[in-house]
Amino acid sequence: MAFGACTPPSSYEHLISAGGPDKPLETSKVTTESAVTAVATALPTQTAAPELTPAQRCALAPECAKQGACSFADGQCMAVSTADCRKVAACAAGRCSITKGICAPAVLCHKSFGCKEEGLCGDGADAKCRPRSPVDCRRSDACAAAARCSLVGEACAIKGDRDCRRSTVCTRDGRCVFKGGQCVADSDESCAQASVCKDKGQCLALSGYCIKSCKDSEPCRQSGRCALKKGVDGGQNSCIATKEADCERAVSCAVAGACSLVSGNCRAGDDIDCRKSRSCKEQGRCSARRGRCVPASTPECRNATIACGKEKRCRFENGLCVR
Repeated sequence: MAFGACTPPSSYEHLISAGGPDKPLETSKVTTESAVTAVATALPTQTAAPELTPAQRCALAPECAKQGACSFADGQCMAVSTADCRKVAACAAGRCSITKGICAPAVLCHKSFGCKEEGLCGDGADAKCRPRSPVDCRRSDACAAAARCSLVGEACAIKGDRDCRRSTVCTRDGRCVFKGGQCVADSDESCAQASVCKDKGQCLALSGYCIKSCKDSEPCRQSGRCALKKGVDGGQNSCIATKEADCERAVSCAVAGACSLVSGNCRAGDDIDCRKSRSCKEQGRCSARRGRCVPASTPECRNATIACGKEKRCRFENGLCVR
């Protein structure tokens, strides 16, 4: 037999003690096959790492950051959209175009994707692209999708109701009026004419947006304000709290103890509301005062997992947990 080679015998003799020095040893045979099977069964199963898809490999390749070749198409990694180009540092300002599947600097601004998307079609003396006129803004994707249709300074921006009405934020979302620097839905009539009403039933104007009902709104989920109060004489709609059950289901109950209906609002009605809240456990705010949960004693502060446990604010003073 050559050194280094190992041929397993057909069987192994295992001596197994029968229990004492005066008793004979018994033997049992374990075949090679059964021994190998036992060892294999005992070993942990190795799980192979999932193989990356071609699209994932493209997104992780160095050429994605260098040339925008981040998408998989036609059997290779290549740039197929402006989103790919924006991942290239040299193209962040939009002065690039897609040429033969890669993002390359555009010599002229009006040939760059920044022109199409943001109206940045004019070449500046500092090599930066800027809108040349309001026409560049009105022809851009920014106007059609986000109502940035007017030239304000050196950028395309929303300037008034007319810009809002030019955009899909009006026709699709019902936000047709310019207020506070943005397009908003200021009436049920605006919502009723929008696609979001016809397609999704979101026909009520609330806080600048079209919603389906107060029950499906963020004020309901967060604060228990789940009932609609219609605006009168041109006034705005609002969501109000009318049921204690809505208060108890709201995030503000679990987080801040605002679980009771008090004068049309969800508030901390008593210490019990506060003690079941996260603010009691973490911040020691376990006592109800004027509809809010606040710390009221040193023991409450000491039991707070964050205020005392992590931030060492374990002493009560002047309505606060302090160091």
